[in-house]
Formats: sequence, structure tokens, C-alpha cells
Amino acid sequence: MLDLGPIAQALSLDEVVDEVLDAFGPGAALYAIDHEFNTMKDVGLDVDGVDLEGELRRAMLAGRPHFDGRRSWIPLPERHEAVFVVTVEGPVVPVDGDRAVLGALLDGHRRRFEDLERRRRRRGMSVAAELQWDALPIRADAFGDVEVAGVLEPAYEIAGDVFDFAMVNGAVWAYSFDGMGHGMEATVSSTIVLAAVRNVRREGGSLGEQMQAANSVLFEHYGGNRFVTGAACRIAPDGSVDVVNAGHEPIRTVIGGRVEQLDLAVDLPLGVEPTTAYRTQAACALGPGDGFAMFSDGPAGQANDGEAFGAERINEALRSCWSSAPLETGHGVLGQVISFLDGARVDDDLTAVVIRRRSGAGSPS
Repeated sequence: MLDLGPIAQALSLDEVVDEVLDAFGPGAALYAIDHEFNTMKDVGLDVDGVDLEGELRRAMLAGRPHFDGRRSWIPLPERHEAVFVVTVEGPVVPVDGDRAVLGALLDGHRRRFEDLERRRRRRGMSVAAELQWDALPIRADAFGDVEVAGVLEPAYEIAGDVFDFAMVNGAVWAYSFDGMGHGMEATVSSTIVLAAVRNVRREGGSLGEQMQAANSVLFEHYGGNRFVTGAACRIAPDGSVDVVNAGHEPIRTVIGGRVEQLDLAVDLPLGVEPTTAYRTQAACALGPGDGFAMFSDGPAGQANDGEAFGAERINEALRSCWSSAPLETGHGVLGQVISFLDGARVDDDLTAVVIRRRSGAGSPS
């Protein structure tokens, strides 16, 4: 068992690092994973980072420890998102309860001590992107037998996409929003929508009521000159899914390993007309291992030498990357989009929200 009290009471970054390393013993080091999940940087030392690739990257995305033959890499997740990693000499089997508590402590310290967050950044972040990231929830979580994750690329510049998820009265609610254009106004409009949805959801409002409120607030603020597309979903405890689609990309289901696009009616984007009625539609039913994904229009629209990635490549990427860890699935799909670009500029946010139903509450499968 780790002694977590001194870590919780640390009063500076140096004290945080010292207490974590003392808890894990000689030879330990504390790393922070960058926003794009490509590298880890030693929090205590100003040295080059460790590339995240292969089985090490897959393990960190899935939140499981990895032994590389010499050192153990132990993710310290806040819920299901690994931000910090401890590495120690030799094989180690950590206590999962300690890892979860330590991950939450370090995420709290990251919000107190800016140097902890700075270690995650490979370059400067625009103000719009800063606002965007601060509006988002934890990137990966679990609610009963439903796991959720959101992935956003690129991390530092283009802005306008946001996502959210929460549990209310035993159901899981998940959202994906894509603000018109790029930059600050795109982020502000999406953030307004996100705040409106959360406000009505916390008051007990339905999916349709949430989207109608977001539409009204956005139209009132911009007078119809800006819009936000969005998809909002409610996953009931029995696995049935209801959807509102406000001009968003089609939702893709993965049921029995087969990828299909939901054929649902699409309402106007948010903010176009002041009194749009948003329809809630029964979408599908999820069994064990099934799920769905919501993408912004960025991934399919990315082009290399005039050729777009396209909907069919999105479908195939989702099928090939589908795994028991939604965060791994989301990064895998967007990673294929970035590989397709082969160094070409990413000209829009790439966003994936992935939901998967496990075989039972608490089950890892």
C-alpha cells in the first residue's frame, strides 16, 4: 500500500515529485503524457521525452501497466484517462486502488501547479484551444457497464469541437458538438452550447429540451449568424440508445463487430432558427461489446493531394480499431486519419467520441 497522505498535502511541484518517487522507491521516475498521447516527459527532469509507441502506447491508452523487460510503466489514471505514469526498475504489480487514488490526486495537483500541466505540452497552445480544453470533461470514464472516451486533435491550435458525457438517473448521456469555422468564435459558440446543455441536463431536462435550450441561447447570442452542429445521446441501463441529431455527422454503430451508419432524421444545426423543435429518436440497442462513435466532420473531410479520407475509410478505421478501451479506439481512428495526411496540414478539428458497453458492471471485457 502506498502512503498517499504526503502526496495529497504537497505544497509545490517539487514536493509532489519527491513524495511520489519516495512512495515508489529508488529508481522511480514520474512522467506526464502529452495531450496528443505521443510522448511522455519526465516531470522532475528537463530531459527529452520517451516516445509512446507500440505495446507501451497501447497499454497506456488502456490504462494497464506494462513491463518492457527492464522497467515497469505504471499509468496513474484519473478515472480511465492516464495523464501521469510512474516507471520503476523490474516487474511490479501495483495495487489498482492506490493507482486510482494517486491519479486523482495528481490531476488535482495539475490544476494547482502549472508546471505539471506545462510538462504535457510540446508547443504553445492558442487561447481558443486553451478555452476548449478547459471546457472538456475527463477524456475517458466508465459509468456502470458503459465506457466512454473523447479524443481531440490537433491539441494546440484549431478549435471549435467539444464533447461531454455524464450519468443521470442511471443513464449515460454523451454529446459531440462542432462549432462553425475555426478559432475563438468557434470555441465560444461551442462552449455556450455545452454550458446550455449541462444547465438543462442538471435541471432534469430531456435530450430534446437540452438541445432546444442550446439552440435558443446560441440564436439569441449570434442572431443566426453562427451555428453549431451536434449529436446528443442517452444510453439507458438496458442498452437502448436515443439520439438527437442537430445537423451533425451520422453516428456509427459497432454491433457484433459490424460498422453501420445510423439512418436517422437530421434537424437543423443549433443557432440557425430560434424555435427549432429537436426530435429524440430511438437509435439502436447495445449488447455486450457493442457501441457507437460520434465524429465531427473533420476526420472524413481531411484531404491529401485532393483526395478526402472519406466516410468509408472512417468506417473501416473504426472497425479495425474497435477495442475494449474506447480511448484506444478513438486515438486509433484519428491516428489513421493523420497517417493518411502524410504530413499535410490538418485544417479542422478531428474529434471522436466512443461509447462501448461492457459485459457487466465492473467487468474489464
